[in-house]
Amino acid sequence: MKSIFLLTLFASASLVASQQSRSVKVGNDVGWTDGLCYRPISNVRPGDSLIFEFGGHDVVKMDSEQNLEDCNFSNGVTVAQVGSAPFEYIITEEDAVEGSIFFACSIGAHCSQGLQRLIVNVDMDTIEERPETPSSEYILGMSETGCSLFQSGATNDGEGNDFLISNTLSSECTDPVLDESNIYQVSCLSGPITLTPGGVINSAR
Repeated sequence: MKSIFLLTLFASASLVASQQSRSVKVGNDVGWTDGLCYRPISNVRPGDSLIFEFGGHDVVKMDSEQNLEDCNFSNGVTVAQVGSAPFEYIITEEDAVEGSIFFACSIGAHCSQGLQRLIVNVDMDTIEERPETPSSEYILGMSETGCSLFQSGATNDGEGNDFLISNTLSSECTDPVLDESNIYQVSCLSGPITLTPGGVINSAR
């Protein structure tokens, strides 16, 4: 009888954990790509999953936030190769102990110039109700400085200017067009992004 009780208790606990787990698609409809600035994903817990959809990219788990910022892949671990999308990363208890996970793309200059890097903040608590549902937010066409402000949660550039509105105004989008699948398509060209050591690009989506 005791064994049956323990088995039932274990099954119930597993069911609760399964019901509480969440799946977060990185970049939502756009996915994992360069040219986007990803805001850190928060409120994730062990058992949750991150879904990476990508084309000519990879997913590298970085060993520190500093190496993420420096795009230093020397100690990183490639968890998904080019062509292996969609890739699902399951959040572990070890990730919760570390507190944060860091991901980047090692292809070309996608990390350094394309801002293709992501911070995921992991919550150890798996019992209390989440304050917010985890989600992936991003913005197109940001400079590295603007991206840092966006990722920090700031709403202005320190001089009273709303950099999010400025970025939106600098983007040009076509009118919605209904395609053969009855889906409206919109194409957008961001404002210019300054590159280092020189040059300017525009990101199109």
